[in-house]
Amino acid sequence: MNLHDITKKYILNDTELVIIETIINELSKGNQKISIRDIASQTYVSTTVIVKLAKKLGFVGYSQMLYVLNESIHQKVSIENLSDLSEFVNNDDIETVQKLIDDIYQHKHEKIYLVGVGFSDIITHYFLKRLASFDIFAYDGAPIDCINARSNPSIIILFSKSGETAEFIAQTNHDVTILEMKPAILTDMVVTNMIPNMERLHQQQIKIVTNATVSKINENAVSYKNADGDEIAIPASTVVSAFGYKAYNPLENVAKENCNEVYVIGSAVKAGNTLTAIQDGYQAGLKL
Repeated sequence: MNLHDITKKYILNDTELVIIETIINELSKGNQKISIRDIASQTYVSTTVIVKLAKKLGFVGYSQMLYVLNESIHQKVSIENLSDLSEFVNNDDIETVQKLIDDIYQHKHEKIYLVGVGFSDIITHYFLKRLASFDIFAYDGAPIDCINARSNPSIIILFSKSGETAEFIAQTNHDVTILEMKPAILTDMVVTNMIPNMERLHQQQIKIVTNATVSKINENAVSYKNADGDEIAIPASTVVSAFGYKAYNPLENVAKENCNEVYVIGSAVKAGNTLTAIQDGYQAGLKL
């Protein structure tokens, strides 16, 4: 990990950089339960300094920072071997893109809105400039502008990779609460993406409840059980459900009984993303 790239957004001082580096080094050695006192001893600072650093980076405290850093350094997603985008676009995607192009040209003299939240905003700005090069002028602004009845756009194009639904809803002046079963959210993100996402959630004043298991959803509320087993109800007018995945691999043993060489890739090994599956498939292909 490049510590400067991870933390430059927060302008950390030398002491804070040493603390982060020490934690990452310990986690890389497999010491996943390194205590805050041990880190303080190794870096010659007080535990208070470490807690302040954790909060500066958008965490609740040291434990959450340790948990997320540990999850992040074990995400070994490499895109070095990804080549031309066309290799990953199927015929259905091409038809969809062509339809989008036709729609844009059909409404080129009308209102076209581009919306990208978070890192997708970079793609939105690029797309805006590309449209301008064809004398097609679009507007890229806050998501709230697109749901303003007075705007009445002909086309709205949404750009999203991570799907920051909570942030979008918060920008429509809703009171948003995220319920997460794990001890922390965004643990499947690398630190360079996770930290600014956490910062934006805090800026939008989105409440985050971890170690929460949803037990009931009705018309007016969502009930969940906390870590102590207490059931708590939250009034709700809108509920967005996001479910995780588990690896499902019933054919591996059958395949190994009938084939001399078997490679298991993608979500059959561990639920992940498309890039991970493509990388695994590429590496398996090299071995054949």
